[in-house]
Amino acid sequence: MSIYGSKTGLSSALDTVLSQTVLHGQLVWIELAEEKNRIFRQLAVMLLGFILLFCSLLSLSALAMIFSWDTPWRIPTIVMLTGLYMIGALVSLQQFRRIEALGEHAFTDTRRELNADIALMRSRGDV
Repeated sequence: MSIYGSKTGLSSALDTVLSQTVLHGQLVWIELAEEKNRIFRQLAVMLLGFILLFCSLLSLSALAMIFSWDTPWRIPTIVMLTGLYMIGALVSLQQFRRIEALGEHAFTDTRRELNADIALMRSRGDV
């Protein structure tokens, strides 16, 4: 009877471990999809910021140089445009860092669940 009881207990423990493994796998898959979406959004914002900055630099620089070439405002115009470009680049960098900070929360649910399961198994003496 004790052999049968130990087989049942082992089977029950194995079923529990397998079901927990499946649940953890599903949780990891969900969090991986969320992290992938965050990284793609981050890449899209970065690419958009670069394209806009590049186009702005080209068009505004050319326009400013055309209008101010024969005036005493040539140098101040270039300095002001450079300042505006820098402000735009800083705003893009701030947005990029805000999205990047969301990555600190990646896989927190999975880590928490794994730690809880390990603690539970240790308290039962399974590990």
